[in-house]
Amino acid sequence: MTWLNDRQFQMMIERWRSDNPGQEPDEKTINTLRIQAQMIVDDIKRSQYLEEMEFLYPSGD
Repeated sequence: MTWLNDRQFQMMIERWRSDNPGQEPDEKTINTLRIQAQMIVDDIKRSQYLEEMEFLYPSGD
């Protein structure tokens, strides 16, 4: 899901730029946005995995 991570990061950079017109993010901001993008993608992957497991092995609640 590298493409998803890249896309999430790009969307976050675009959002940062719209929130900070006329500025460019520094290295610290870029690194923070990369980490946040990875965390979001990890959450998506985890949710998809749990959905798949629930579908394959219903708990019967």
